[in-house]
Amino acid sequence: MLGAVGVGLGFASKQTDTIQSGETAAPANPTGTSSPLALPSQGIRPSTILIGLALLGFVAALVILFLGYGWNNLLQERSFDLMVLLLTFVVPMLTAFLLKFFESSLKVTIPTDAASVNSLDARALGIIGAFVVLLFIISIAIGMIWNRDWWKYGASFWGIFTIGR
Repeated sequence: MLGAVGVGLGFASKQTDTIQSGETAAPANPTGTSSPLALPSQGIRPSTILIGLALLGFVAALVILFLGYGWNNLLQERSFDLMVLLLTFVVPMLTAFLLKFFESSLKVTIPTDAASVNSLDARALGIIGAFVVLLFIISIAIGMIWNRDWWKYGASFWGIFTIGR
């Protein structure tokens, strides 16, 4: 929950440099004082604190899980098998989130229509492809560490998913 609020706050507070032709500028009030809800211009942003707390809580939960329940018991648990299987199927689909996070530093936008897909250059295609391949490698590594027969499930899922799209 903290992570979702932190990411949402981070995206909501992101400032754009210029206004596009389809956007409307927010009205300015030169005599008004700044809003008490305005984000600080310097220092640590609230979204960074929330995301950090969420990551810290997640790591603490994993440590407690592994220490309290044990790795061998987790390997025997069928519900964790299903959870890891679904996680490995979802990880490559998170490419758009990763690209959005690095959008300003990599200068790559996520194509959302046919015209923007056609206007992609080789650099943008290479960066998007690298992110997709990286997340597939992470997914395959997690799946193979968890269960050596994972490749059968992954091949059948991605085969049907790819053809069905």
